[in-house]
Amino acid sequence: MRILLIKKDKIKNNSYELSKKEENYLKNVLRLADGESFKAKDEKENIYGAVLNGCILTLTEDDEIDYLDFMPSFTGHFQRIHLYQAILKGKKNERVVRDVQEAGVERTTFISTEFTSSSEIKKHDMERLEAIRREAVQQSGAKVMELGEVMTFEEALEKAEGKILILHQSTRGKTKNIIEALKDVEKDDVISVFIGSEGGFSDHECEKAEERNAIPVLLKTNILRAENASIYTISAVQTLLNE
Repeated sequence: MRILLIKKDKIKNNSYELSKKEENYLKNVLRLADGESFKAKDEKENIYGAVLNGCILTLTEDDEIDYLDFMPSFTGHFQRIHLYQAILKGKKNERVVRDVQEAGVERTTFISTEFTSSSEIKKHDMERLEAIRREAVQQSGAKVMELGEVMTFEEALEKAEGKILILHQSTRGKTKNIIEALKDVEKDDVISVFIGSEGGFSDHECEKAEERNAIPVLLKTNILRAENASIYTISAVQTLLNE
């Protein structure tokens, strides 16, 4: 564990009552004993020193504490990336959430498209995605990624901010490579990235996106599985812009 993610609204007088799941994670998974210390943070990126005492954490700002297994997170520039990921099959959505949370994506929203096998993510599956996001934060130290409500492709196009990239599996009339698509991006700009499901995006959806001034992007690589396309693209954007 690099850092424990806690809920700010549960902090009372520098104490935090652990949920059963949190207590089990600390004591039975990480094998921490009472009196041991580590780093914690809330959803607003406030950092705390935490000392375990039963089901209670005592929070402190004392930097002299010898924290267990704590490494400082990267504090350099992260481009603001909003991922619009078409709903995938099975547990592939979980892999996407874990990978892009660790990569520093600001927001991920799952969308239904013409080729998705489902138009929604069930409540218990969304709860699982939120749990995976939390685990990824704790392992990577990344800022907490917003996990948006599921929406349609059309709704996502309306809400998308900044420069919009839509990843397509073949060349279109306005297709650019990713370097060309990002050449005029400023440091604080939002990049909205649309990634399709196993069948990609339909031509009709691409036309709708282009009407919204989205840029079709064809990656110069092998054919990627849908669950790999998102992290490959995010990594490319981060490498090009996080300087």
